[in-house]
Amino acid sequence: MRINWQVTYTGVVVDISDRKRAYEQLFVAKEDAEASRRAEERFIATVSHEIRTPMNAVAGFIDLLSSTSLDQAQTEYVGSLQLSAQRLLKIVNDLLEFKRIQAGKVEFVRHQFNLKATLDGLISIFSNQAKHKGITLSYKMNDAVPLSLLGDDHRLNQILQNLVSNAIKYTHAGKVLINVELEGVDHDQASLRITVEDTGVGIPPHKLEYIFDVYEQVEVRRDAGTGTGLGLSIFKHLVEMQGGAVFVKSMPGRGSIFGFTLKFGLDRQAPGQPPPAKISPLSCPCSAPSICSWLMTTA
Repeated sequence: MRINWQVTYTGVVVDISDRKRAYEQLFVAKEDAEASRRAEERFIATVSHEIRTPMNAVAGFIDLLSSTSLDQAQTEYVGSLQLSAQRLLKIVNDLLEFKRIQAGKVEFVRHQFNLKATLDGLISIFSNQAKHKGITLSYKMNDAVPLSLLGDDHRLNQILQNLVSNAIKYTHAGKVLINVELEGVDHDQASLRITVEDTGVGIPPHKLEYIFDVYEQVEVRRDAGTGTGLGLSIFKHLVEMQGGAVFVKSMPGRGSIFGFTLKFGLDRQAPGQPPPAKISPLSCPCSAPSICSWLMTTA
C-alpha cells in the first residue's frame, strides 16, 4: 500500500513597508531635533559669551566713571548707563540659566556660608540702582535665624537677585524689603521663609496663576521696562529643585510679596545655633500693615 503525503503551508503576508518608512522618518526626525538642540545650545553659549565679554568691560568702565567728579546731569547719565548694562547682562544670564534648567544641567553644592554676608553683598549690588530710583532697599532678619548655614549660597543669591531686580524694576516709589524668618528647626536643618516685598505696581489677581510661566509678562508690569519673562520661571525652578516652595501675594497699585521656603543645614560648630523650634503659622513677614492686613484676609 502506497501512502501519498501532502504537506500544506498556510501563511499571512503583511506589508510593513509603510511602518518601516514611518520608523525611519521618526528616527531621522529625532536625529534632526537632537542636532538642532545642540546647535541651539552652541549658538546661545557663543552669542552670550560674545555679548557678556564687552558688556562686563562696559559695566567696569561705568563703575570707574561713577567714582570720578561728575555734575548732576552726568551722574544721571551714568546711572542710566549702569541700569541698562545690568538689564542686558541679566537677560543674557537668564537665557543661559533657562537653557541649563531645560537640559537638566543645574548643579547644587553644599558648603558653609554666612547668611548676613550674603544679604549684605546682595544689598551692595543693587544699592546704586535703588538709589537712582529713589527707593529704599533693606533687609531684616528674625533674631532666631541662624547665620552660619550649610547650602548653596550661590543659588540663594541668584534667587534673591531675580526677586530684588524685579522688585526694583517695578517699583517707582517707596521701598523694597527682604525679610528672613525662621520657620522651624528639625534636627540639623533649618527651614527659612524669605520674602521680597515691594510697594510697586502690583499684579492683577487673575494673572497670579500665570506669573511663573515661561515668557509670561503681565501687561501692567510690562510698562516698567523690557524683559524676557524668564526670571520668575527660573526662580520657581531653582527653589523647587532644592525641595522648597514659592508663593506670591499682590495687589495692583499697592505692591507685591514674592517669597519662598528653603531648608539649609545647620553649622553646629558655629556658636549660638537655635534649638528645635517652630514659629507661629499666623506670623506675617510683611512690614507694611496695610498690605499685611490685606494678605491675611485673602490668604
